[in-house]
Amino acid sequence: MNVTLTISKDYTEPLVNIYAPEATDDIHKLVAYIQNTEKIISANEDDSIVILKPEEIYMVCSLGRGVKVLCKDKEYTSSKCLYEFEELLADSFVRISKTTLISIAKLKKIEPSFSGMLAILDNGKGDYISRKYLPLFKKRLGL
Repeated sequence: MNVTLTISKDYTEPLVNIYAPEATDDIHKLVAYIQNTEKIISANEDDSIVILKPEEIYMVCSLGRGVKVLCKDKEYTSSKCLYEFEELLADSFVRISKTTLISIAKLKKIEPSFSGMLAILDNGKGDYISRKYLPLFKKRLGL
């Protein structure tokens, strides 16, 4: 990968352009990293508010009113809607069902099961990929 850095007073804010023959996993990770560096996500733990970075989050699941945010070893709640998390975490997460988003970077494996495809994350947790979201999931992973 070639990297070029141009410093100029002509720019008012940083500008990143990526030129590639195809969108690889490395490029998706780079874009997600660049876009998520300033995003802060708050969640609730008992009576306190916890600030989470996108890279700490493994999965986000809808609870009806609000969501459950799963990290490596802990679970938090948030009053935000799932679509708000989907907007915040757009490039580094993918929706696998009507109620679940998962981190692409934390995805360990995909297993076929009797009920369909099961996405398993690095922390051992996972969820089923619904048929409706399977084409998008495959496209995001380049399958």
